[in-house]
Amino acid sequence: MAASSLHHIKLHGALYHDAHHREEIAKVVIRFMKNWPEPLMIYGQAGSILEEMARDNGIKWVPEGFIDRRYQADGNLIPRKEEHALIDEPEAAINQALDIIRNQKVCTIDDKIVSVNAHTLCIHGDHAGSLQLAPQLHKTLNEQNIAVTSPDL
Repeated sequence: MAASSLHHIKLHGALYHDAHHREEIAKVVIRFMKNWPEPLMIYGQAGSILEEMARDNGIKWVPEGFIDRRYQADGNLIPRKEEHALIDEPEAAINQALDIIRNQKVCTIDDKIVSVNAHTLCIHGDHAGSLQLAPQLHKTLNEQNIAVTSPDL
């Protein structure tokens, strides 16, 4: 059996959002990463406390964008519990992905345009249709001659 190693971390749910906005949580994440025996990357939203702390500690930061979530005017995601937080239509999610890739921007829930610095895209696996969305997105990216690569340490 071949050995594998951890490449990156990406926090999930409330921990993801708390670590981006609360210094005491971000410190714990950074301490964990610094104590890991090998270098790790961390994926997250650009412009956060966590990004600043990761960069200050020599940890590679990979900014991400969300193709199946709607954004607020401040660039944050609309909380899941709110109406219209999710993008369930595959075509709309793919269009948001293309806007992020091509323009580094998204249209918010209130029709404003905000910058989204992203080098990776997230599709939430717990959405209905997410298993179908991934190959549809991949097909569209290929048709648009957009290369899919992974970030390097």
